[in-house]
Amino acid sequence: MAVTYKKLFHLLIDRGISTAELTEKAGFSANILTRLRRDQYVSLDSSNA
Repeated sequence: MAVTYKKLFHLLIDRGISTAELTEKAGFSANILTRLRRDQYVSLDSSNA
């Protein structure tokens, strides 16, 4: 089953949240946002090695 983030982007539009605001509040980089837009794999590993 493929992963899609279309619902996330629709939710952002509905709530009037910009993608820049999302990256700032969520604490991830613009590269992660690009991967989300392209429905690519995003690692959930949060280790601070």
